[in-house]
Amino acid sequence: MPCSRRNCIRLSGKLKRRLREQASAGDLTPSQTAVLMHLDRDGPTTVSALARAEAVRSQSMGATVAVLEAAGWSKGRRIRRMDGKPSCR
Repeated sequence: MPCSRRNCIRLSGKLKRRLREQASAGDLTPSQTAVLMHLDRDGPTTVSALARAEAVRSQSMGATVAVLEAAGWSKGRRIRRMDGKPSCR
């Protein structure tokens, strides 16, 4: 039985809340998972490019990347030779 757009949005919200409730302290957030998937698929990129891909501010993405780096999920930032901007890998 197909659900209306309104019901789908409501059910999606409930599912997200339930998943957050079930998460353990060491689990990755959906944002962190999305960043890792992007890096795995497309390789090294800038924080700005990640932010654009995920439709968030660069500052927010920088915080997400910093958490991944601190947890050892990312190899860290390196400086790209051509333009001097940091990239994530």
